[in-house]
Amino acid sequence: TDNPAKFCDKVLKEDGDDDEEEPEETDDCDEEPTLNYLLKSFDGKLKNLEGVAADGTKIKIILDKNSSKVPSKDCGWTCHWSIVDDNGKIGSLENEYSWDNVVYTAPVDFPGENSTYPIKVKLEYGNGDTKKEPIYVDIKLTRVPLLLVHGLGGDDGCWKDLAGDLTSKKYWLLGESKYEKYQVLRVNYKDRNASHFRTNEDVIGSNIEIILKKYSSMKISATKVDIVGHSMGGILARLHVQEVDHGGDRVHKIITVNTPHSGSEIGDIVTNDSDLQPLVRFKYGSLDAVFDLAVNSE
Repeated sequence: TDNPAKFCDKVLKEDGDDDEEEPEETDDCDEEPTLNYLLKSFDGKLKNLEGVAADGTKIKIILDKNSSKVPSKDCGWTCHWSIVDDNGKIGSLENEYSWDNVVYTAPVDFPGENSTYPIKVKLEYGNGDTKKEPIYVDIKLTRVPLLLVHGLGGDDGCWKDLAGDLTSKKYWLLGESKYEKYQVLRVNYKDRNASHFRTNEDVIGSNIEIILKKYSSMKISATKVDIVGHSMGGILARLHVQEVDHGGDRVHKIITVNTPHSGSEIGDIVTNDSDLQPLVRFKYGSLDAVFDLAVNSE
């Protein structure tokens, strides 16, 4: 129902909430509720969050059980949660007629121009004709973590200028940047940057773990990453989604730059020219990735 006068539900427990206590209830219907809210990740592993990445992730708005008290449902108090200034592009709510365990789902596209976008979620509540002052919960919506993946024979230095521009404050109005430094990771696998693709199949996954942990340390819930891959880096990103991540459970978007997804004739030339191979091996230290780039390679 969309009826804003719907009675407030008791705590709605979800999977993983069995260890959580219900907020204290009072049967004194004239006693005003004491409501203090926290943010936690949907799986309950991260608490006291400040925000969430714009990757479709769900988080929960929960009562601080140690400092909150709600009226019994028999008292007839009503409540309703809503997103302030909702333009349909900043997420959605579930359980919006509940005191507790309200679910916020982040949008899948970041709506702002800078590194974060402030969201306010409002709780309106009252008893009969008595309406109380609304309570607001702030949620910091952030950009999705960004991995920059270099290509054959390269290292993370190839992304230094781009990463610097994305995180620099001097180019943007009001001194704000497109990304915060913790939101961008320049992936470096230079010690095996000419090895077989299969040898490098863990590069993407291991760096996803690194940047997601960075977000957690900043009290931001994120479950997916964006990837920009140059040349072989784009191939590693695609193979990760196709064969490791099985459809992209942890990848939000991929952009590839100069990536030979259908193979490269240079790989065929080197594969078939034994005189050229020593020169290529001298340049890259290995022929493995070059052979993998051949049009008809497996």
